[in-house]
Amino acid sequence: GLAYRSKKPVHWCIYDKTAEAEAEVEYYEKEDPSIYVKFPIKGRELLDSDLKDKELFAIIWTTTPWTLPANLGIMVKEDADYAFIDIGNGEVWIVAKALVEEFFKVIGMTRGEVITTVKGKNLVGLEYSHPFIEKKGLKDFLSDETLKNMWKIYPSEFVSLDTGTGLVHMAPGHGQEDYTIGRRYGLEPYAPLNDEGRFVEPAPEFLRNIRVFDANPIIIETLKERGFLVYEGKIKHFYPHCWRCKNPVIFRATSQWFIGMDIELEGKTLRQRALEEIERVKWIPEYGKNRIKSMVDNRPDWCISRQRFWGVPITVFYCEKCGEIVKDKEVFERVAKLVESSEKGTDIWFELPSEKLLPKGYKCPKCGNTTFIKEEDILDVWFDSGCSHASVIRPLGFNKADLYLEGSDQHRGWFQASLLESVGSYMEAPYKAVLTHGFIVDEQGRKMSKSLGNVISPQEVVREFGADILRLWVVSEDYTEDVKLGKNLLRKIADDYRKIRNTLRFLIGNLYDFNPEKDSVDFKNLHHFDRWILSKLQKLLEKIHENYQNYLFYRVHNLIKNFMITDLSAVYLDVLKDRLYVYAPDSWERRSAQTALWKLLISLTTSVAPYLSFTAEELWEHIRKIDPSLPESVFLYEIPKPSGEYIDEEVLKDYETLMKESQVFTTLIGGIGVLIVLFFYFRKPLSTIMPLIPIVIAVIWTGGAMGLLGIPVDMATAGIGSLLLGIGIDYGIHLMHRYEEERKKGRDVAESIETAVVSTGMAVMATTATTVAGFLALVMAPLPMMANLGKVCALGITFCMICVIT
Repeated sequence: GLAYRSKKPVHWCIYDKTAEAEAEVEYYEKEDPSIYVKFPIKGRELLDSDLKDKELFAIIWTTTPWTLPANLGIMVKEDADYAFIDIGNGEVWIVAKALVEEFFKVIGMTRGEVITTVKGKNLVGLEYSHPFIEKKGLKDFLSDETLKNMWKIYPSEFVSLDTGTGLVHMAPGHGQEDYTIGRRYGLEPYAPLNDEGRFVEPAPEFLRNIRVFDANPIIIETLKERGFLVYEGKIKHFYPHCWRCKNPVIFRATSQWFIGMDIELEGKTLRQRALEEIERVKWIPEYGKNRIKSMVDNRPDWCISRQRFWGVPITVFYCEKCGEIVKDKEVFERVAKLVESSEKGTDIWFELPSEKLLPKGYKCPKCGNTTFIKEEDILDVWFDSGCSHASVIRPLGFNKADLYLEGSDQHRGWFQASLLESVGSYMEAPYKAVLTHGFIVDEQGRKMSKSLGNVISPQEVVREFGADILRLWVVSEDYTEDVKLGKNLLRKIADDYRKIRNTLRFLIGNLYDFNPEKDSVDFKNLHHFDRWILSKLQKLLEKIHENYQNYLFYRVHNLIKNFMITDLSAVYLDVLKDRLYVYAPDSWERRSAQTALWKLLISLTTSVAPYLSFTAEELWEHIRKIDPSLPESVFLYEIPKPSGEYIDEEVLKDYETLMKESQVFTTLIGGIGVLIVLFFYFRKPLSTIMPLIPIVIAVIWTGGAMGLLGIPVDMATAGIGSLLLGIGIDYGIHLMHRYEEERKKGRDVAESIETAVVSTGMAVMATTATTVAGFLALVMAPLPMMANLGKVCALGITFCMICVIT
């Protein structure tokens, strides 16, 4: 009972001559007329004011003058105040009080006196005349009820006081809100247009056969000639356009098939049940839930019929005599079997006559007639795609798909269509989770298009870089936003890939003589350095599983890449080479290292397999040569789960401290190297940048102090600090030279020092502090027992730097 046929306004393309759902329209900026029109009020008996000698007008604002021929009423806000404005020429205009000032400003009006105000509810029931249409010309085209109730003022909850005049022109055949109010008060959805958007009888003769947008200037000119145009301007706004032909669409009342959002479905409406199901689905990213929830909560009934020549037919019959719609399950099942058994598929609906499609001798349940008319409309393509779960998932024995994945624009398309159909048919959502992604743009953030020449096809990337580079690019980006793609980005991705591949190659290359079953060492008996890396691996696996579960693939990739580059290549594997290459092949030290490498290899290969599929499968072939008992494919082996059995917290803590102190030691050793270069290569002061040296040294060495205190400092900062340490010392020499020059001029010691210090800025103070503290830290930091003293020195450095800066 959720599907019904009715005449109501829908998006209509006057060029493709078909209805369109909200999901099919696209919004583009469009310039339209912006006009204010006065409608003469006829009956005054409802007003408690002395206005009988004045001409009274309701002022409306519209950006669609072409809808005025279909006007059947004016809407007001019941609890709003409406001002009666005497403009001084015998006319009184009605405008919402809150909008009077803005109204005057827009139309450029400088005179006008508010003589009284009334509530909107006091205007309800007032009758008015149409500016250019006579009611007698509509008698043969509108129902008696509509003729009785038309051209009156009605209350509406849809009227806002944000813009316009607070009185809204109502055309029930050209707007959803207008239709809702019109239906409430007995006004039919009147729209005197044909499928091409041309005016037809009973529209005024001067508009007939003219398309709606071409009619705008004619209507405006007519209003001007008749004295009903208050103001004419232009407005730029976002307006719905057809997704096929890109032309603007209109709202037009036509007979269509709809899915009723507020029809009861076993105690609750389809809308209510859909909103409940939205809460049960996992939305990635999370804001997707609020987006689709808002759409479902506010959407009108879904128009599912289309006026196209080909598509999935709406298999409905109408009694030729009484017009009754056939709602017989036997009929539907017969048509379905005919479609399934025919080589022509759904085409048989269009080729066979009704009597061949219906059961033999079928009669109308209402009148007993035996002749029927087939429905000619087809289904909305979104309805077609939205039922994919019923033909793909359910035949396999599943009620729901694990994941629906599409672009963020599908909240109003495929995701929503699938949800409504599944809830309407099975009372549940068709998916457990929904993931949306952004769109691909070029390296400058521009949309890819042939005209810009910036389109990069997947085939092109595969040919030049390889399939795994393309896959790696996909997972390396945050897909929740638009994703950039270009040759430069792909080259960086290729560099990352080489580092990952080289690391994996090193792991398996050092396992050529390792048998996991015979040579493995128990975790508790492993070398402490091997226990450290396997403990780090367990922490990594925990984060990998968490982020895979949440579809945060770019985080998985970053975690693995950083682990391979920072923990493995730069530290563990570099240190491990002695044990692998020097120790006896079957020694405990070497077997301990190989045990760790084996665990690393299995875990990392399976972890990258979802995105570096070809590389992982290639590597797995070689891994199986080491252990033939493993499954034939990497995709048949689950990513190892983190295990507390392979975590040694004490070792992790010890190595964390050691790594911090090692970083400082390495930095200071580098500083000594730079110092030697400055002494033996330059052999003279670098006076050109002298004023900057004190401040930069102070900042860098404050950062160095943070490193000693256990606050991470990146290597670039450390390198610059080392360089500036050497430069600072070089300026100390420069200072001494200047001092000697001043002494040679005959100045005393105090005066020479003062002149030297002033001439070299504050470099001397920075040089003194960094040199003394630097060498103290160099001596003390690498020694674990001196770590606290090293930190004291670091505090001393920081204090000195603060003094230098201030």
